[in-house]
Amino acid sequence: MSGYLLILPWFLGFLFFYSGPMLFSFIISFCNWDYFKDLTFIGLDNYFRIFDSAGHALPAMGRTLKFVFLEVPLQLVISLAVAMLLTRKIPGTRISRTLIYLPAVMSGAVGGLIWRYMFNTQTGLFNYLLSFIGVGPIAWIENPDIALYSIVLTGIWAIGQPMILFIAAIQGVPKT
Repeated sequence: MSGYLLILPWFLGFLFFYSGPMLFSFIISFCNWDYFKDLTFIGLDNYFRIFDSAGHALPAMGRTLKFVFLEVPLQLVISLAVAMLLTRKIPGTRISRTLIYLPAVMSGAVGGLIWRYMFNTQTGLFNYLLSFIGVGPIAWIENPDIALYSIVLTGIWAIGQPMILFIAAIQGVPKT
């Protein structure tokens, strides 16, 4: 019984902040509601309207799938490689773990500002570094051909959480 009491605060937070809003969003997706009038049940009309909206839904879903299939494997492979490197007995592993985990505890707004600076076409860090090898400014986010890859890069930057999980798993495996 005491175990259930220990997880009760987390479970209530999960219901209130995650499951509840998700369920509410799912329910109102079948309704017409503009916040000032009553809810009107319209069935699947909202879903039909998504696919009738000038052909934007399927390309958007394709870009989302491309993003997921690029970012998830890259993030897992890189975080596993870094975790394997940081479980070795070499100097600097503790500070390296801390620095790599730092984006996981950083505010999303702060991370967004950092990436906005790095991707800036005129004054960004990436374009500044590329100027040393003679490469002109690149519109990282503005160019539709490379914007998706730039966004994937921002996701790979957050390898801290999977890295910590991999380190815990690697250290939990007996050496014999």
